[in-house]
Amino acid sequence: MSQEENNNEQDLPQHSKEQIEEIKTEEQLRKKWRKEIDKNAAMQAYFKQFTPEQVTSFINDFLFYKHLWVKHGQRCLDSLEEHSIQWVTVATEHLKIIQQKKLFDVQCLWRADKIIIPEIQVSWDFKIWGKNILNCHFIEPISAEEVELYQQFLLQSSVNEDLKWYQYVQWQDYENLIAAYNDSDDADGDFPEWYDFINIRTGNGSYLTLPDIRGKKEEFYLDIGREIKWADETVAIEANANWEDGIKTAAIKYYTKKVAEALPEAYEQYLLNLEMNIGFSVDEKWNFDMNRRLDMLTELLFLGRKERGEPEDFNF
Repeated sequence: MSQEENNNEQDLPQHSKEQIEEIKTEEQLRKKWRKEIDKNAAMQAYFKQFTPEQVTSFINDFLFYKHLWVKHGQRCLDSLEEHSIQWVTVATEHLKIIQQKKLFDVQCLWRADKIIIPEIQVSWDFKIWGKNILNCHFIEPISAEEVELYQQFLLQSSVNEDLKWYQYVQWQDYENLIAAYNDSDDADGDFPEWYDFINIRTGNGSYLTLPDIRGKKEEFYLDIGREIKWADETVAIEANANWEDGIKTAAIKYYTKKVAEALPEAYEQYLLNLEMNIGFSVDEKWNFDMNRRLDMLTELLFLGRKERGEPEDFNF
């Protein structure tokens, strides 16, 4: 390079200098790799069956793509690793669905006055625990057999594409789920496929036919509380949005396959958290809102109990 060219280069912006250095480096690498090809006896023997034009075209392509890999290869590897982590994260969310069904079974038993759970005072508590499901200590931890069963569920041909919207499913919405199970017109959505799948294999579908003793008692006291509390108030009802249909069958098959593949690794992380007694994260804002609504319901329930001349507690 002449002195004049060198001076001109020094006057360039920094990014231009960097581009020039990249070009120089690429040229040096291409020359080095080309020499390696020329000295490779096996490659030279292989080239003899092709025309000079074909060989030149092949070598140019080879040098081009090899340089791309040297330049961007690590970024591609990092991207692949990030992609893998993404599926483990999604699979961890699906581990929660396994626990949601177990919590719903417990809710059915609790509502039927079959069991007492110290952590549950009113039915709303199930919704709170549903959003903190991996920390729910009064249901059994996930077993390896359950993970395998969930993988089978994901990979069956009949899985609905709505499974992708699992985060919008109200897994502990007892009234709506019972309505959906009974094919009632009042149901908002379908009964979860996972619940059906596991009920067939465990026989726990019978829990859905148990009477809602506790829920009816709650509603009785809440109605009285509402009449007293809101006698002169206008009560606003929030609107619900319906999600449109998901994407095509091919996409959901890919999705369920990737989640099924990632489940074992997600399960390992789940077991590690249990072993080290590390809690699972929960949406604090949502948790605050749910507990605030619980306080409101408790106030109404106690108000109803008081109006009936009964103790302001949960012993009913």
